[in-house]
This record gives sequence, structure tokens and C-alpha cells, in this order.
Amino acid sequence: MLKKVPDLLKPAILDIIEDIKRASSVNEITGVKKMVGFKNVYRIRTKGIKDYRIGVLF
Repeated sequence: MLKKVPDLLKPAILDIIEDIKRASSVNEITGVKKMVGFKNVYRIRTKGIKDYRIGVLF
């Protein structure tokens, strides 16, 4: 699943995935922002050495 992701980012991304799994609503996820022009699409910024964003469809 994370083959092409740099090793330094893998822990941060896995933490985000766990946050998403635990959340019962979008509002419970840290750092989530709704993307303009879409109904159910959000982005989450990674916390780590590099600055990446993960797109999420709820």
C-alpha cells in the first residue's frame, strides 16, 4: 500500500489512517479540510519532515 512513499513519511501516514478508522465522523479527524467544489472530498496534511496532503473520500 505504501510502496512508493518515502520511509520517513510512512509512520505519519499510518497514524492518519488509524485516525480515520477510529473516527465516527469527519469532524473527529485532526487536520482535515473540506476541498472546495466537492461534496465528500477532504484533504489531510501529513505531520512530518515533508509536507504532503492525502485526499480522502467520505
